[in-house]
Amino acid sequence: MVETIFRKASKERIFCGFYAQLCSDIVAMELQMKGYEAKRVNIKHCNFRGRMLMYCRESFLEVFKMKEVMKQEQDDETRLKHKERLFGNIDFIGELYRNYLLPERIIFQIFGNLLGLDEQNPNEETLEAALNLINKVGSELQGRVLNNKAPKKPDEDKSVAEKEAEVYQRFEDFMEGTCEKLDTSQRIRLLLKNMLEDKKEGWKKNVG
Repeated sequence: MVETIFRKASKERIFCGFYAQLCSDIVAMELQMKGYEAKRVNIKHCNFRGRMLMYCRESFLEVFKMKEVMKQEQDDETRLKHKERLFGNIDFIGELYRNYLLPERIIFQIFGNLLGLDEQNPNEETLEAALNLINKVGSELQGRVLNNKAPKKPDEDKSVAEKEAEVYQRFEDFMEGTCEKLDTSQRIRLLLKNMLEDKKEGWKKNVG
């Protein structure tokens, strides 16, 4: 079921919100069947959500790794299909996060891949995908990070606030052309500029 929902959501981007709500309803139903209240504190007891986290990670990494293959692809239609699949994945991941079905840890891992904060090398498609994601979740992410009072876990090198700051610093680096991993085009810099201005204004354009 998880694979079917994820595949359909990635292909039908306009319905990503619907599929994310469907996942939220399934999680609530499973918790209630197990005798738990449908609250976020009990979500760890949901097997469906666990499978969804695993498939979410696997699906994203599969699509992301294809970017190296696509560099050698000459067929424009094939390249476009891969781009749409990547963007579809990102849209659905954003909606799952907005529905409290993905933790900040997963979101920051995805930003790390897309922006080259790890050993990966970004390109304009992955940077645009990162912009799509931050435009979708930026307001919620900011609020949840501010409200996160939990101490940094022993196995984590950065707090969620530090990870958020790192993401925005990388966006700034791309806009200013100071990131050694990618020389961005004027179009992408304009998208970056619009996003950073929207963040500064409290995400007014993307709330709702």
